[in-house]
Order: sequence, then C-alpha cells, then structure tokens
Amino acid sequence: MKIMRYVYGLLLSLPFVVSCSETEGMLETNDVPYWKRDLVIEATREGNESDTRTTLQEDGSVLWNPADEISLFFMRGENGGYKFTSQNTELAEVAEFSGSISGITGGGENLTDDAYFWAIYPYSKENACENNSLIARLPNQQPSVAGTVADDLILTIARSMNVKMGFKNVCGGLELRVSQSGIKSISIRGNSDEDLAGKVRIEFNESNIPVVTEVIDGQKEITLLAPNGGEFEVGKLYYLVAFPKALEGGFTMTFRKTDGTCGVYSRTKAAAFNRSRFSRAYDLD
Repeated sequence: MKIMRYVYGLLLSLPFVVSCSETEGMLETNDVPYWKRDLVIEATREGNESDTRTTLQEDGSVLWNPADEISLFFMRGENGGYKFTSQNTELAEVAEFSGSISGITGGGENLTDDAYFWAIYPYSKENACENNSLIARLPNQQPSVAGTVADDLILTIARSMNVKMGFKNVCGGLELRVSQSGIKSISIRGNSDEDLAGKVRIEFNESNIPVVTEVIDGQKEITLLAPNGGEFEVGKLYYLVAFPKALEGGFTMTFRKTDGTCGVYSRTKAAAFNRSRFSRAYDLD
C-alpha cells in the first residue's frame, strides 16, 4: 500500500485507505466436504464511493497494489489469521483478495448477529482477532519512499457479515519535507511521552469508526528512515504514520545527519495526530 502526493491546507483529509460503510447480510456458501474452503474478498474504500484504494494518487485517492496481503479472520483467530492476497495485476480501485479459510460450512443459516469476518491490512503474524476487536502493530522504525508511503505502513481494518469488506483507516501522520541535505532520519516524540506506535487493540465505535482502545506494547518515538539507507532529498515529500493521539504538551522532532550531527525542533503548543489525516511538517530542520 502506497501513496503519491496530493496536499492542500494545513491538514490533509486523505481517504488513504479503503472503506465503505459496513455491509449487512449473511455469507452465502455451499456445503463442502471439508473444513477449508476458498473465498474471494471484495475490498472497498472508506467513503461513499464504491471504490477501493491503497496507493495514494494525485487527487488524494488510494489504490490497492498488486499482491497486497491482508489477514482475514472469521469471528476470532491469532497468528496472523488467514493470508489473503489481492489478485489485481495493476493498481486497482476495487480489489479481490483470494485465499482459503477453515470452519465455514453450510449456507450461512447458522451465523449469528455477531458472526463477522474481520480483516487487517497489512498482513502480519502478529495480527489477531478476539472479543470483537483486532490486535495489530504499527512499527516505530519506518522506511520511507519519496512521494509515497512505504509498503505495509497504512494500517486499515474491516468488519463485515459477508465477503464485501469496507476497510477503514486506523492511523494518521505527517507529510514531511526537509530543506537541508545530509539528513538520514527524522524522529518525533510527544512531549508528554504519548504512545505513538506499537502493538494495540482496535475496535469499531458506535459510529463504525476504528479506535485504539488498549496499548499492549507502546512506542513513544517514531523514526522515519531515509530511503535505502541514504539521505532525504531536499524538496521531496515523505510520510510518517502514527496512531491518532492528542499531544497536549506538543512534540519534539530530531533530524539526524550522516555526519553524526543532529538538529532539534520543539513545539510546546498542543498538537494532534488525527485519523485519516496527514499534517504538514515542512522544513522544520
């Protein structure tokens, strides 16, 4: 999952990961002689349109990449669940994810009101589903790509009673630009030591919006690494991803250079990471 830039205003309202409203209805299947059956999941984006996105385009939309992988669960599961892979051969607005899942037989008539399919992008063996919630990790050491978000950083989740799944953004972040050459990493930390990344529990609230409800293994600082172990290019845009969080005491950013020196930018005024939005952080080095 990636993004190509489109920015206006101080805060970007990016539908950078996919999802429609939750789809009602039961799974329709045929009897099978085994516990495992093949399924195809149709993934759509967050918003009113019937399209799915996981790579950001110039208009702010996001497309699924070929071979994107998700974790799929039926009601519960651990160790990454079932791995489903997108079948599109090019960037796609609506993607079909194919894989096999165990434990579903019959015509769906025995499913109860809380018998949901759950899904997480990106796939990880740490992903799990329990008690109407999902468990996933956002890394605090993040690779970067000029003009786009690196693969597997845009964390999104979905819940549905059938195979049409609408994915919704969990995170927000920063759109960064540097003015000096030689910078190899950019770190950010809340001045009140807020958890910005790590392993968390995520639930859907009463408005069907993903919210982080428990921090299992929190990380206070996120570091964005320059591409391929090199330097950030002056004037190019880069993206750092974080959990939604109010930074009541502001934040501190550290810019580390290849020559061993560093620079620090500190803001004491309150700030926030907002879900589905990137805030601009230009030339703070």
